[in-house]
Formats: sequence, structure tokens, C-alpha cells
Amino acid sequence: MWSVGSLAGAGVGVLAAQAGVDARVHLGLMALTLLVAGGLVGRGLPDTRPEPGGVAPPRFAVPTRSIAAIGFVGFCATFAEGASGNWSAIYIGQVTGGGAGVAAACFAVFASCMALARLGGNLVIRRFGPVATVRAGAVLATAGGVVVVAARAPALGIVGFALIGLGVAVVVPLVIAAAGNAAPTAGEGVAGATTITYLSTLVAPAVTGWIAGASSLPVAFGLITCVIAAMALCAGALRPADRTDRTGGTGGTAEPSGSPARSQASP
Repeated sequence: MWSVGSLAGAGVGVLAAQAGVDARVHLGLMALTLLVAGGLVGRGLPDTRPEPGGVAPPRFAVPTRSIAAIGFVGFCATFAEGASGNWSAIYIGQVTGGGAGVAAACFAVFASCMALARLGGNLVIRRFGPVATVRAGAVLATAGGVVVVAARAPALGIVGFALIGLGVAVVVPLVIAAAGNAAPTAGEGVAGATTITYLSTLVAPAVTGWIAGASSLPVAFGLITCVIAAMALCAGALRPADRTDRTGGTGGTAEPSGSPARSQASP
């Protein structure tokens, strides 16, 4: 749904850009709309609390080495996602010469590819497992990064960002599932890995801008492509380990860490 929301926002952005709506008016109206929608939807969120007699997880825990390794894989994926999400339209406009509508459409394509890959990702994960899936995705996204760096026409740039979106789409869900299965409690693992993972959503856009300001956007995305390639080398961190799980049985190898049953149970 994250990708679907991004796609919906991109679609509205395309229409606003084509109609020549002032960005301040566009963003102001969207802010009011989302404020009302968030307030209404928030009322339906479940009130989750520890079960009576259960041991609550610690309020703060330093991530273990395995959780840090899993989180780093997510960091690489969200670095590429954050940089592409924030800079793809600017790249198309400044580097390839695309107009405002084409630039907004580039982000729409990027978000669409991520949504489609996440909707169909379970078929690939069940067939090949999380490690092979992440490595294949990293190769695909790295190829997309190379295309983006070489692109000087809007169509080629859009193809490159589409490949990045397809390649990194399923990584974060797999990271969260693997982290939930690798810690004493699911909450500890998920909290540790997602803290590392989503740190890059704050870092990536700024770092991309700094590098682009010092050199150029193609150079910035060349370095981002190297970050994506590192994800392929570290994908083994998502491999389930043989261990005794929280219920006392043998866990880790019965199901892949991306399986829906374990993923849904983790939160």
C-alpha cells in the first residue's frame, strides 16, 4: 500500500503539472486532504498491548550483529528507493531534458514498478527463497542504475528508474520478516532492522543532492549504483539460521523468512 499511495500521489502530480497548477496550491490542498483522511483512518487502528502475563520487550535494545547485517541490506535498498523517489523527476528534467509532465510520469512509472513487484513478489520468493531473490533484484537494480547514469533521453532514464524500482521492491518486506525471525522477540528484531533501514530515507535524498551539487546528478547516481551492488554481496544476511525459536521448537529452516505466515505473525 506504500507503493500504491506513492503511485496515487504521482498520478495527482502528473495531472497538476500538466494543468499548470501552482505547486503551493497543489501541496496545500493535498496536505489538507491527507490530514482529514489520516484522522478518519487512524480511528480504526488496533489498540495492541502485551498479552496478560507476557514479558514485554525492552524499551531500548542495541541491534545484534545479525540484525545489523539484515538492516544494512535494507539500508542499501531504501537508499536507492529514497534517492530515486526524490530525484528521479529532477533527473529527467535536468539531465535528459524532459518536461514537467514527463518528469512526474517517471516517478509514476517508478512507483508502479515497485507496486507490481511487491504484489507478485511472493511467487518469486517461494520459488527461489529470499537470498536469491534479493541478489537477483540487486543485479536488476544495478543494471537500472547504469542505464540511468548513461541516459540522456527521457525514455531511457525512465527505463532505468523502472528497473531500480523492480529490483529493490521486495527487499524491505524481506528484511522486516527476516529481522522478526532473527531476534529473541519479533519486536526487537523489527525495530532494530527498520531503524537502520529507514535511516537511509533521511540520508539518501540529502547525500544525493550534496554529491550532485559538488559534481552532477549522473555522478551521484553512479555512487548510488555502487550502493545497490553492495546489497547483492550482503544478501546472505537474510538466510534463515537454524536455532531454537521462542516456542521451544526448531525454527528458521521450516519456512523462508519471507513467507506470509511468519511475516504476518511478526508484528
